[in-house]
Amino acid sequence: MKKIFGLLSIFAFLFMFSSVANAQTVTSVRISKQPTKSLTSYYVGQTLDLAGMKVRLTKSSSLPEEVSFESFGTKNITISPSTTTALKTEDKILEITVGTGSTAVKTKSTLVVKTPFITNIVVKTRPTEKDVASYLAGEALNLNGLVVTLTKSDGSTQDVAFSTSLTSSWATNGIITTPKNGTALSVTNKQVVIQVANKKIYLPIIINPDLNCVKAKISIREATIKDSMNTYMTGMLNDSTGAFSTRKAALDTAWSIPNADTRNIAVKTAWSTFKITQKSLRDTRLSAVKTAWAKYKTDIKACGATSTESQSYDLF
Repeated sequence: MKKIFGLLSIFAFLFMFSSVANAQTVTSVRISKQPTKSLTSYYVGQTLDLAGMKVRLTKSSSLPEEVSFESFGTKNITISPSTTTALKTEDKILEITVGTGSTAVKTKSTLVVKTPFITNIVVKTRPTEKDVASYLAGEALNLNGLVVTLTKSDGSTQDVAFSTSLTSSWATNGIITTPKNGTALSVTNKQVVIQVANKKIYLPIIINPDLNCVKAKISIREATIKDSMNTYMTGMLNDSTGAFSTRKAALDTAWSIPNADTRNIAVKTAWSTFKITQKSLRDTRLSAVKTAWAKYKTDIKACGATSTESQSYDLF
């Protein structure tokens, strides 16, 4: 029995010695087959995927051995960074180590970890506080509720909600809009441009005419035209200073002159003065009416409308 125990002890010692010896016979390691996923195609936040990789172990006492990534654990092969570590741009080297301590052998390969960039942007949710088709001219743009989806070069997507906070994802992603949120809109605004990096999308908006605004501008126009008519009529019909009263008084005076030549000159002067006054009053009214119409056409643009009325000067 002691003999059998002694033999078993010898075999166990020889096995352990052989294992230790084998572990110490690896003299170099190199990558014999690159992983399916290129080591230069990673993005920040991803983890290493070394499926398909193989390394070749050179041993001093035996033939070289090729080991697949899936068998690294059984051959005491470790990697840095690990396959569970989120990659950073600072990770520039993949290091493969066989064994530990002073007998360990290593190989290195270039690792490229890039920052993902935005490749596309789409509107996921239109603004919810204000319908983009229901603006009135002069109203402020309200983008609250707007959500866009960003697609990045690593294949990931990110939903980003509009926010005015400088620490929000909207701000940190560098998303801007033209016009800006809160801008008073006019009829020239047909869309909101949403831009991030060099990618743009367009959100159509509709500026509807403010009917009450238009009616107020019409009231101003009509009052001005009415005032011009009142001024004209007063200038023509006033009992004491009107053109007709002045003409009558001048004619009365003229026909009181005995001398025919002098009388005829006075009559002609009375009529010429009347015509000059009448023309001046008409010109003044015409100018006032033209100004009223021009101002109206300009002012209603701020109401989001254009004039469809036929311009009239109501002259006689």
